[in-house]
Amino acid sequence: MSNANIPARSRRASGAPAGRRRSLSREQVIEAALEVIDNEGPQGLSLHKVAARLAVYPTTIYTYFETVDGLRDAAQSSLLEQISLPSADDDTPLREQVIRYFQSVRRLYMRHPGFMKVEIGSATWIAGLRHLDQILGALRARGVELERAWVIFRIGEGLAITSAMLARATRDPDYVAAQKEALQRYQGTDMPDVQRLLEFTSANLSPDEGFHWLLDRALEGLLPSPAQRGPRGGAARPRSRNTARRSS
Repeated sequence: MSNANIPARSRRASGAPAGRRRSLSREQVIEAALEVIDNEGPQGLSLHKVAARLAVYPTTIYTYFETVDGLRDAAQSSLLEQISLPSADDDTPLREQVIRYFQSVRRLYMRHPGFMKVEIGSATWIAGLRHLDQILGALRARGVELERAWVIFRIGEGLAITSAMLARATRDPDYVAAQKEALQRYQGTDMPDVQRLLEFTSANLSPDEGFHWLLDRALEGLLPSPAQRGPRGGAARPRSRNTARRSS
């Protein structure tokens, strides 16, 4: 049977082009691969599924990627390039840079939850480690010791993942209001702290504002406040005793 006798929907499902041979870019192939990963996870990716999404023959995908592993790594690594990294050359206050970084991480996890499942030892995993090294290096260049920089990363990443998962799982845009309404049906339940918590101003923030608020509070004590910043946003250096004497 020729392609002309196959319905367009069937041709698309089989990966066959619906008409004349399509001209694809590498970016289009990567975008289709990300769609498959988002729907089926990294292990659900295949060149045939990507071809079906693009309505081309699977052999067309081989023009850009010879293996599914290469395509998976290219797709997931492309997401890292969208994240705004802290930089020692940026005059923006360090805390603002760190918050901006984890906000972009949260957006990534919300749009592409499959990115959380990166295989250890893969090229994407290596790219992620280089990414982490850049973050730690930027923090250290601004006067943050390595151990503290690592704590900052783990706290921020944990909050970003948790916030993204909650946002994806919660359909009600006003999550706090929904909880208050539900608790009203259980007035006899002894949960005074939870009920009081839901009355806090911070609890009524939008998901984006709430994440910013939580992250800012988590960074207190880990990063210098604006008043404590020294040159280029690093921790202010204490004055020497000689300097103190001269100024007294």
